Amino acid sequence: MGWYAFQNSCYKFMVISPVNRGHNWNDAHASCLAYEGDLLSVGDKLEMDFINEISARFAYQRQHLWIGLSDLEEENKFVWSDGTPFSSSVYNNWSPGEPNNHLEEHCVELFRHLWNDNTCTKKFGHICEKPKGKR
Repeated sequence: MGWYAFQNSCYKFMVISPVNRGHNWNDAHASCLAYEGDLLSVGDKLEMDFINEISARFAYQRQHLWIGLSDLEEENKFVWSDGTPFSSSVYNNWSPGEPNNHLEEHCVELFRHLWNDNTCTKKFGHICEKPKGKR
């Protein structure tokens, strides 16, 4: 699959398939860095709507996809892996009752168009993001 452009970024969906068995959150992060990008950081509803549109178009919403949000450094203090500030009051897309840190969940996935904190060692697909114009 290629990259999808929206506003000032490009996005790559690394879904589970016969050739991609999935990655834990740290390996997904490293995968995106290798593309000169980072895991997805969502700034607003418009961007999330775009991601959800691509997910629905290719039926990716049935997969668990890592995004760049985590509270690995400090419990319940979520930050984006690319350093973009996160403020739940500005924009969030949590599933009802999330984040709940059930069983030490510190990394965030996109599943069925909503965010959920999950155990970072699980092997999922992921979404990379990089600025437009970067090869």
